[in-house]
Amino acid sequence: MSPDKTRKKLPKDKLLGLVGAFNDNYIDLGGKFFKRGVLEALQEMAVRAGVDVAEGDSVKLLSWAKHGFRTESRRTNPWAPSVENPIPENVRRRLDRIKTQYLEALLLLESQTSLQPRFSRFAQLENSGSALKKVRERKLSIQDVCVACDSSSEDIVTQHPLIEGGLCQQCKDDIIETMFAYGDDGTNAYCVICGQAGELIICDNTDCNKCYCTGCIDVLISPGTHKKVLAADPWFCFICTEYDPERNGLIQPKLDWQQNVLKLFQPEKSIQLSPSSDDYREKKPIRVLSLFDGIGTGRYVLDQLGIEVEAYYASEMDHDAINISIVQHKCNVTHLGQIEEISDAEVAKLCPVDLVIGGSPCIDPSLVSSGRKGLYDATGTGRLFFDFFRLLKAVQLANKERHVFWLYENVTSIPQEYKSIITRFLQCEPALIDSKYFSPQNQARYFWGNIPGMYAVEEYWSGGEVDNPLQPHFHMLRQAVKLNSSLSSNLNQEIETVSSNTMCNNLPSESKDSLTPGNTSDDKDALRVTDIEQVFGFPKHYTDTGNIPLGRRQQLLAKAWSVPIMKHIFMPLRNFFKTFSLPFVPQLSPASTTDILPDSSSSLTTCTNNCVRP
Repeated sequence: MSPDKTRKKLPKDKLLGLVGAFNDNYIDLGGKFFKRGVLEALQEMAVRAGVDVAEGDSVKLLSWAKHGFRTESRRTNPWAPSVENPIPENVRRRLDRIKTQYLEALLLLESQTSLQPRFSRFAQLENSGSALKKVRERKLSIQDVCVACDSSSEDIVTQHPLIEGGLCQQCKDDIIETMFAYGDDGTNAYCVICGQAGELIICDNTDCNKCYCTGCIDVLISPGTHKKVLAADPWFCFICTEYDPERNGLIQPKLDWQQNVLKLFQPEKSIQLSPSSDDYREKKPIRVLSLFDGIGTGRYVLDQLGIEVEAYYASEMDHDAINISIVQHKCNVTHLGQIEEISDAEVAKLCPVDLVIGGSPCIDPSLVSSGRKGLYDATGTGRLFFDFFRLLKAVQLANKERHVFWLYENVTSIPQEYKSIITRFLQCEPALIDSKYFSPQNQARYFWGNIPGMYAVEEYWSGGEVDNPLQPHFHMLRQAVKLNSSLSSNLNQEIETVSSNTMCNNLPSESKDSLTPGNTSDDKDALRVTDIEQVFGFPKHYTDTGNIPLGRRQQLLAKAWSVPIMKHIFMPLRNFFKTFSLPFVPQLSPASTTDILPDSSSSLTTCTNNCVRP
């Protein structure tokens, strides 16, 4: 386990002896997890060597280690574990606790019915009336068969986005529900062919996050094929390799699968009431209400687009995020407090408001959260969507005849049931927009709203030309954005994109190599937090405020909106509101420089008194 709390493979020949190399490699400036690990190791060594040091006495332990690990033990290797008790007692207690938590998590997963497969693919191998068998016998076209459930009796409502074959309505819903549900390692938590859980095989291509269940492999190729796949090292999946009938069987990948995924998620209809042109003959500065504002992405994007802001009201509960917003935007953001505490009457006093934006916390609604509480649990965060809806309606009511642009965002891994509920309340289908078309980052999100142009992505990707002054920015979609364009010049990286799984915060992060008791010079460099900031579209050091730890800054970034995506969505607003010349868009300075906080404590207090509601 590395100091940044991520698992890291380390060859044995790279490890250094703790006793012989302690003074040369231990640094008191290490992080708390590094220090705790060292102290636990020293405590166990003292016990084995018979050295009398009270448990938890870190000062005495470090002094003992720095003075050469002196011991009166006559054993040849006083640090070696005893044969009778090879596992330290504190480690045994921790392992027992982990085992208990693991078993509890398994019981919880079993209780989540949405994680249980609807059918057994292996049982389909014994089905004499298999539709896929008729495809092999050329009695049926694979486009007329649901390749996910091996059915031809159900109506085929669409074609599978990744491989040749049809999908019935239920399997289409399953694919939409699970396509962007990622696990802790950044790979799909469900099979990309059938959308079901089970024993999954992961593609070894580092740029691919796709998984395939053993059942789909055996049914669509031949019985027992999954064992050959498991034996292959490395194994590259059917999408990442050229089609071979002998090797792939009925799994024939589509070359345009990325466009097909966009089409699959494209709403069948979107009801948008166009604003009256009479209301915007005289362009005025925009007034914004940002709910779940985070680190102030909305304000930053509006400034970058040159849209003049008259008032920007923000609701956020995370104090670190609020501090970043205050430092970066000074008193240009008025903080209102937590969303549950904002009444409709208070919102009415802020009106007129031209734009309402927000994305409620996604942990409880998400499929990949084992402890999710859904949308209705009073102890969860899913219910905060209804506060967004409540305040949106309050603004629309208080605005009277004045048009309100609005935008709501959530993850694509929410169950179809929750997506339908949100859609019913907001009265429009969501658009799926993936940041990989704008930046070196994989972050697909659902966006509901009425901002012109936000539903036009699929038309452009399918080859249609969008000639509309409201979408002058569509050229961004066809740019190949690579990770190296956003990295520091001295970083050694070969990957092209990074995954941004908000739930598990699995962004590759900065590590303190100098504090690691081993030589990792042969490894590829981890991304620094400043590089992650640039991947998200922020300037370097945007989150470097108030001595926030690196890991905490990474967590805040993982919850943030992608700046390039928000620029894409907000760009048409320039046609409705007063703007300033883009070359003079203010560039935010790093918070660590003295031009923002000459005296960090006094300046922050003053700004807080002016900008944050008591």
